[in-house]
Amino acid sequence: MAKKVKEMGFDNLSVITGIDYRDRFEVVYNFFSYTKKQNLVLKVILDHNNPEVSSLASIWKVADWLERETYDLVGITFGGHPNLKRILLPDGWIGHPLRKDYDMNVDQFVTVGEDGEDIVSTDGTNLLRR
Repeated sequence: MAKKVKEMGFDNLSVITGIDYRDRFEVVYNFFSYTKKQNLVLKVILDHNNPEVSSLASIWKVADWLERETYDLVGITFGGHPNLKRILLPDGWIGHPLRKDYDMNVDQFVTVGEDGEDIVSTDGTNLLRR
């Protein structure tokens, strides 16, 4: 479907949004055609137990960053992505903040280690090292 969208002249992938509805996930893609001056919205509904969709990074380069953001915040996996890892939060972060089941009662603390790595803890002990 994505290749067809590109063939239709939608040369810009503007936004990828992931939404958790408790019973399903949705990924919403916003495309724009500069020549036609038109927008196109494409929605993909995913199983809540296995939120995965194919990556569009091979078709639109910007999808590399947009998919990583959606993965980081919502936890949706993009199969075939060349480098699917967190982009906003450190690697040790627990959970995905835009999911309905994200535990807002767990404090997470991030400090920078001696080698420049992010250190994540839930009890603040790494804050006392300095």
